[in-house]
Amino acid sequence: MTGSILHRISFVALACVLVIGAAAAGDARAQDQNGGLPGEWLSLYLGARTSGIGGAFVAVADEPLGAIWNPAGLSQLSQNEVSFETSFLYEDTKLNSLSFALPGHRLPSFGLTILSLGSGEFEKTNELNESLGTFNDGEMAFLLTTSKNITRNFYLGANFKVVRQAVDEFNAAGFGVDLGLLYQVHPAIRLGASFLNIGGPTINLRATDEVYPLDLRGGVAVNFLSGKALLTSEVGYRADAGATLGIGTEFWVHRTMGLRFGFADEAAAGGFSFHVTPGLRFDYGAADEQLG
Repeated sequence: MTGSILHRISFVALACVLVIGAAAAGDARAQDQNGGLPGEWLSLYLGARTSGIGGAFVAVADEPLGAIWNPAGLSQLSQNEVSFETSFLYEDTKLNSLSFALPGHRLPSFGLTILSLGSGEFEKTNELNESLGTFNDGEMAFLLTTSKNITRNFYLGANFKVVRQAVDEFNAAGFGVDLGLLYQVHPAIRLGASFLNIGGPTINLRATDEVYPLDLRGGVAVNFLSGKALLTSEVGYRADAGATLGIGTEFWVHRTMGLRFGFADEAAAGGFSFHVTPGLRFDYGAADEQLG
């Protein structure tokens, strides 16, 4: 009887995933060609695991880097965890991340995440289009995360973040806050939502304030096959950028090997994980992206 009820609940949750995806599909293309928006590099950040499931991580967030999507996720951890990732992008651009999480029991959980984006060299010209050499563009973000379970099934979390941007000889920094929540509807079903860039950050490199737009995300995650399989979906909305949609699946074919496949808007993604030891995991992910 319990298994039958679980299957019915899982079916309803799966239907919700599909409905959420259909609702956002019409607006998903609205985010095209918005790479120049303030903080877009941080809003579109994808790790090795998250890229494989189409970036749909707001209702999962069960690792240190999950604080980027939903700071409430740290309350799910049972032991100290640290992760490091590097991503190779186009034109010698590279993303790096280092994240550490210290889960609490009676006390709140805490985490620290450092992200950096570095570009290759760009040509620098004057108003006559004469070459003046080259310059670099660099971005950094520092996230201090705290999370606490309000009830057995309800978690709240917050990021206090400082971001810094440097373009040529100009540099500036700003402060912002993220809020997140997780609700365990059923042992196999979890809902998540986050409100990112509340009240900033605001960057002023020369004379104009650039404010990171409010980023809203919501999603559902469903576990199958005694936790061996995961189906997750996420809908996001950023001011001035429109809606985004991510949907993906993760399946552990063996206790040491997991496979992933997903879609971020209309682009395919995939990846895998390999447990080298019980306490050490290697992740790889790849995603298709149209530069426009």
